[in-house]
Amino acid sequence: MKNIIIIGGLGHDYMKPEKWLPEGLGNQYYFVVKAHHFDEFQQNLSGRSDIKLVKINDWYNSNEIEKFIFNFSKTKKIGKLISLREEEVIRISWARECLNIEGLRPSSAVLFRNKHKMKKLMRRNGIQVAEDSKVNSFFEALEFIKRTDSNYPYVIKPIDGAGSRDTFVIKSLSELENLDKKYFEHAIIETFVSGNVYHIDGLYTQGQLRYMSVAKYIHTPLAFQQGQSTASMFLQSKSKESQEMLSFGKKACMLMPLPENCIIHLETFKNENGIFFNEIAIRFGGGKILDTIDREFGFNLLGEYLKAESGASFNHKGLLEWDKPRGFLLVTPQKGELTYMPDKIPSDDIDLYEVYAKIGNRYDMGHTSVQALASVELHADTNASLEHEILNLEDWFLRTVKYR
Repeated sequence: MKNIIIIGGLGHDYMKPEKWLPEGLGNQYYFVVKAHHFDEFQQNLSGRSDIKLVKINDWYNSNEIEKFIFNFSKTKKIGKLISLREEEVIRISWARECLNIEGLRPSSAVLFRNKHKMKKLMRRNGIQVAEDSKVNSFFEALEFIKRTDSNYPYVIKPIDGAGSRDTFVIKSLSELENLDKKYFEHAIIETFVSGNVYHIDGLYTQGQLRYMSVAKYIHTPLAFQQGQSTASMFLQSKSKESQEMLSFGKKACMLMPLPENCIIHLETFKNENGIFFNEIAIRFGGGKILDTIDREFGFNLLGEYLKAESGASFNHKGLLEWDKPRGFLLVTPQKGELTYMPDKIPSDDIDLYEVYAKIGNRYDMGHTSVQALASVELHADTNASLEHEILNLEDWFLRTVKYR
């Protein structure tokens, strides 16, 4: 029997262990969840005696996760230790190192979390990257700006951040001066790269690339700071735009110490000077990326990854190439107390509309690129008509959703 510990951290809507963890392989699974998610997982595990839930009361500030893993290792051998969120990549890599468990170790894990180190690796191997520097203070940031000829704007963000949280485009010295001290700590500053922003999502199992796709953001991932919604459209696999990005993505992945089984989420920029690397993570993309891919192919990146980590062979038979325009919209909150949220959308191109917001909740704009009142999955006949439909829907939500 192989004991497999999975560090979850998200709700059952994202992570469905009863669906994705294969039976009949002789595995015993221990699925670690936040306390407030425990009941929703428990309700869905009927009949799966091979899956045991582990409840963590204080996920972020305590050593409950580490204590569980350590105590478990005293009496049972851990065959696999899997983390599913970006935030736990380094944390769990140290457990593998200490307890000699196969998988990603700290020296490799840091390259998927430390944005300065990953950019340095890419630059050293001839891939275009914005000039950057790690900083811990206002004056370190100012020194970098002086060294790069004060060519505003610049970008300041956490060195190991996610979801565009606490990321700022600095357009002048006065904006730099007015930025709170905490945002300079454990951060990087980089020159601003203009152009379109893309995400590349992929799956490797048994060391082989099984899936990779390219999607283009309608707005930049920081658009939520101006009240715009996060939206993305997948590009047809055989288009020139997609082929260029796929080639770039494969090259970038080859430079990284990828585990045998992993999901990758890579972001890039493209302008008149070519393609620029932004960052890479070994996790599934946020928002509706998983669901949109699943809707197109009946193929779930997270599910296939968990199957591979459990020892199952890859056996998807269909062709995994995009040939139709499909995308999603995440409706960003505005300011105020929510008083009205529509329950239907006036469009024939909608695949799924999900509302997360509750009437009476107060909002102060979005705080990350994936915070949303609702999400919409949709399709169209052409890329141009899909983008037009997404922008029309965004405008419709701005006019229809009510606050006070």
